[in-house]
Amino acid sequence: MSDHPASVPAFLRTTFRQCVFREMRRALDPRLLLFWLVASMVPTLLVALPLASVLSKVLDFSAYADALAQSLDLDSLSAIGRAYQQSELAIQTNVTLAWMCALLIAPILTSMAAAIFATSEKIPSRTLIANTLMDYGRWFWLHLTAFIVYLLGFGIAAIVAVSAEMRVEQYVDANSYANTQTFSRMLALLIALMTHFFVEIARAEYVLDSNLRVPPVAFLRALARGKFLRRITGYLLVCGIGISLLLLFLLLRQQMGGAGLIAMLSTFVLAQCSVAALAWMRTARLFVLAALVEQSAIGQSTIAMNVSEKSYHSRT
Repeated sequence: MSDHPASVPAFLRTTFRQCVFREMRRALDPRLLLFWLVASMVPTLLVALPLASVLSKVLDFSAYADALAQSLDLDSLSAIGRAYQQSELAIQTNVTLAWMCALLIAPILTSMAAAIFATSEKIPSRTLIANTLMDYGRWFWLHLTAFIVYLLGFGIAAIVAVSAEMRVEQYVDANSYANTQTFSRMLALLIALMTHFFVEIARAEYVLDSNLRVPPVAFLRALARGKFLRRITGYLLVCGIGISLLLLFLLLRQQMGGAGLIAMLSTFVLAQCSVAALAWMRTARLFVLAALVEQSAIGQSTIAMNVSEKSYHSRT
């Protein structure tokens, strides 16, 4: 490659760090973040409205409403619990609808992110929406397959996490039990993390190949790619930044005490900032994984072409 610098695309001359941070910046698409904020409100409202009705019955006409806005005592919690039991069926129904709604909306968000990644220039919003809806079907089946993979992976992680408690009678002292419990939980966390990473690299394959429509093929192709160290590093870097932002906004929201319009607006804005941080992390993670795979694939093709060219010149 050094003998033929002109044949090396500029995309490949970027370092790992430049590639990762370029895709992080691309993930800050305002249209995608805005759509995330609007879409996330639908399942949230489905859950929040019946809960707000329960709280309204207990707290709206209380003589201690101002004090209860700061903290809840045991009597108020008991009254809320009784009101919840009376509306339990409606709340559970709305929670189920919220889950179904979230599962239907998630492919739209990923499809929109894939449409943005596929174009190096900003495309009109009408074209973006058309491309998003056009690819909804194949993303829906991938998300459905991913949901099954999550059930299997997280189920195994849950079994591993409680394995120490299931064999508690086998331990002779408290120290060995505590060590085994810690190891089981760390192993369960690793399994859950690897399950999520496995799903994310399969999504990256769907981003890179618009003709790919069989989810198992995406998972197998993601495993066959190799170069896991680069992809895991990019994955963990984006997750670390995204989770730090999310925790920061949640901490600021928790510190917003008091009642009144300003406090309510501040809490709402911080909640939307948390959703935006989650949306950016999910999009940036997908972009980074897809870009690293694309960079590696183009690099291997370029190296093969250069080797063939050298072999040809040496024979002639």
